Amino acid sequence: MEVWVYTILSVVAVSLVALSGIFLLTINRRYQDSVVFVLVSFAVGSMIGNVLFELLPESYEAIGDFVTIGWLVVLGLVIFFIIENVHMFHKHHLSKKKSLKSLGYMNLLADGIHNFTDGILIAVSWMISYEVGLSTTIAIFIHELPQELSDYGILIKAGFSKSKALLYNLLSAASAILGAVLALLVGQSIEGFAVYLLPVAAGCFIYLSLFSLLPLIVKGNSLRKTLLQILIIVAGVVLMYLVAE
Repeated sequence: MEVWVYTILSVVAVSLVALSGIFLLTINRRYQDSVVFVLVSFAVGSMIGNVLFELLPESYEAIGDFVTIGWLVVLGLVIFFIIENVHMFHKHHLSKKKSLKSLGYMNLLADGIHNFTDGILIAVSWMISYEVGLSTTIAIFIHELPQELSDYGILIKAGFSKSKALLYNLLSAASAILGAVLALLVGQSIEGFAVYLLPVAAGCFIYLSLFSLLPLIVKGNSLRKTLLQILIIVAGVVLMYLVAE
């Protein structure tokens, strides 16, 4: 019962991040870029730390086979490669004005699939242990902040009103709840379900942190900004280490 409570609370908290678009409206463009830079850097560090200090150690303890774990990590990489490319495909085509509205809905669908997967990862993590559940929830929460800000901006560009953009973004984010409930129900009936999804989750986080988020903040940085970025990433890693202890 505790697993259900912690999981639902976690996915609800992550889903409410969709309302962060309200925050975007309160700051000017100059500070928006700085906020996103810090959030993305911290998200990269927290995801890497979660993989190194929670997901992979727990996977080895439960499975004990490096080869199996390795292939499951690759599966996670492939899954998020597909999800992210579907998502980015719709974002790229938002430049075509003749179908902006329909492409806005397509972006919502792609984001909903992404959030559905996040819900599954959160539920699986709580099924393993309190520490893994907490660290995974923190990592996803931090990642969702810049992600949802970006999705809100896309909906505005697609012609949605501010209120509708916030509402639809929230509904899309709520698909994480469906993913979590499904994972919990399946996990109760299939032995080892959560255990074998842990390395898959590790692969997902590796892809998100190194191939999706990091490229957003490494281009054209000054030496000062690069050093700041390193410090923020390390801070994210340290946070996950402290949670794992």
